[in-house]
Amino acid sequence: MKHLTLTIAIAISSAALACTSQSSAPTGGDSTTTPAEPKVCDPLVVDASPIVLGPLVGAGRAKDGTVYVVDRAANGYELRAFVSDGTTLRRRKVYGTGESGGVYMLMLSDDPTNGLQVRIESNSDCTPTRMGVFVGPPDPKTKSFEIGVQGEELELVSATDLASFTLVDLATVRIMYAATTHDNRYFIATAPEVDYSTDKIRVFFGPKDRVLQRKVHSVNTDSSQHLEIDVDGGRTKVQLNYCNSWEGWGHSRLEGGANAPLFPIPGSPGGLQCPSFVDAGEASDAGADAAAGAPALPTKPKEAAELVAGLRFYCL
Repeated sequence: MKHLTLTIAIAISSAALACTSQSSAPTGGDSTTTPAEPKVCDPLVVDASPIVLGPLVGAGRAKDGTVYVVDRAANGYELRAFVSDGTTLRRRKVYGTGESGGVYMLMLSDDPTNGLQVRIESNSDCTPTRMGVFVGPPDPKTKSFEIGVQGEELELVSATDLASFTLVDLATVRIMYAATTHDNRYFIATAPEVDYSTDKIRVFFGPKDRVLQRKVHSVNTDSSQHLEIDVDGGRTKVQLNYCNSWEGWGHSRLEGGANAPLFPIPGSPGGLQCPSFVDAGEASDAGADAAAGAPALPTKPKEAAELVAGLRFYCL
């Protein structure tokens, strides 16, 4: 699957917003208790979080019985999408959204030339009046499509009709960073595909046959990312550079007891060119990890599964 970034202008008016309803100290314990042994795991699989439907933006049923649902997340501005699979409403990743004047537009694919689009048109009190789906590129001017002219217009479905469905959240993660050290240890950081928060970042570090999950104490982000993790009983600071990182921060690296430079794996988020800023004939600067005469890095990312292939992971 291609991993392209689709940007759709977002214009949230006050009227659209009106449619929205809405360190502890350690304790003592048995000194004879030993920590649980890390278990072999898949770093790309996490348990799905419990999920409930938020304020309904629109729902519709296609002629083949498929139900499409758009709601607003608890944060009050994010649009979420669900597509039915029998009596289950499975959440879909939203790659681009836009809303203006009672019109809501969503792109449910990272392929802008042949992606699934959803469009909802509402009246002044935010009640949906029309809903449609279309597979194809959005109009360059409207960033959407015309219901009834393109794709299929859906039969509107009420919130009451959705009560019989079971909601299932996404349980997939993305590779946030993948790198190696001089002594062939691997540093892999993952983050959730949706509902990102720093407390959901997981870090794994170690040789290829035992890439062990590490406790993450803190995460800070500027043009680079700065983490503090546990490594072999001590805290280690980590700096992760990307193609647009400020060179003044220095190279990607581990500091402290595990002191070592990190070398981004080509095709990973830290091992990509910024195509908007780097000419095809130039060597990639890879942020502050540039080296004169270094070979050009790819502009297209590798699949997450490719980046972890051949490694054996252990989760805490």
